[in-house]
Amino acid sequence: MTQEASLIQNTQETTKELTHPKQLLFLKNLRQYEGIIVTCQATGIDPKTYYNWLEASKTFFQQVQSIKKEIDDKRLGQYEAELKKRILDEKSKQSDILLMFALKSLDSRYRDKQDTHITGDIIVKLSVPSYKDNPVMRPKELKEKNENKGTTEGVHEGVYAEEKS
Repeated sequence: MTQEASLIQNTQETTKELTHPKQLLFLKNLRQYEGIIVTCQATGIDPKTYYNWLEASKTFFQQVQSIKKEIDDKRLGQYEAELKKRILDEKSKQSDILLMFALKSLDSRYRDKQDTHITGDIIVKLSVPSYKDNPVMRPKELKEKNENKGTTEGVHEGVYAEEKS
């Protein structure tokens, strides 16, 4: 099965699952207008509705991603054809920089190669106060009171309690 036939079959299966007429219209318009805001306007929905649909429906999300890929592939083909044309025409005065950025945005083969290597050790120092130094669990006042009075006060299951003699 060719890629196009597979794509058509996937589109038909996916649109069977989508029943909202505005979603179906949006998908049709997306191929024509190729931009989210313009497609939303042509479909008669708010862009927030589009983003809500993306979150609510996996099928809708997958279909939009598929159409976006089709659009990007089409653009890439057009840009590559324009690049070949400019390479062969030495007198071209059009902006090669804009074409370069367009190609880089669509295909990683045209991007600058960047490698980042990080080496070294990571040292983690963790300091946990001891139970007697922790002011939340054993207040300083309680410690001093115990030392000065000679009475028995302590902690029972996380709650301070005073033992009476």
